[in-house]
Amino acid sequence: MVERSITRYSPAGVPVLECRLDHRSTQWEAEAPREVEFEMRALALGGIVAELEALEPGTEVAVRGFLAPTRKGARTLLLHITGIERVQHPDQVTDRPGRS
Repeated sequence: MVERSITRYSPAGVPVLECRLDHRSTQWEAEAPREVEFEMRALALGGIVAELEALEPGTEVAVRGFLAPTRKGARTLLLHITGIERVQHPDQVTDRPGRS
């Protein structure tokens, strides 16, 4: 997590937190490694917000969630975070097909 906003609340009282995530990984494509790096905007709602508030910017995390348009009809996507966990050793995470 590179940065996060101040928690705000929806009209229904649900906590909302926006943040920016920095992704770096090695993916396998056509049997060759490919370095992938990008930043992405993300949004958290409800109970997961407290977990994000407890993290300092720069903390290595793995997130689960889904992509959705930023608003109806938009072409820009936003990651909606539904789960988060700290990554202790990011260099040990691999995603090479056929390896366990």
